[in-house]
Amino acid sequence: MKINLEESGTIKNTFYVAKINGNHIGDIYKEIDGFFYFEPAQGSTGIYSEEYLAALLFELQQLNAPWKETIRKYFDNEPKKDQV
Repeated sequence: MKINLEESGTIKNTFYVAKINGNHIGDIYKEIDGFFYFEPAQGSTGIYSEEYLAALLFELQQLNAPWKETIRKYFDNEPKKDQV
C-alpha cells in the first residue's frame, strides 16, 4: 500500500497526505523538537487498514531518520561522567 505525500507550497516542512484515490487523510509536519508528526485532517472520519498505517509509519521513519542520526551522533560524542 502506498500513500501520496505532496510538499506544501506555502508551509516549509509540511506535507499533504493522501490515499492513492486522492482522499486527503491529514498532514505531516515538522514540530519544534525537529521530528515530523502526522495530524489527521480536520473532520476526518472512517477507518484505515494496517497497510495504510504501515505506509504512514514508513514515511514518518524516512523523514525522521536524518534527525535521529544527528541526535545519536551528538550523544555518542558526549563525554562520559567519569571523563569530565
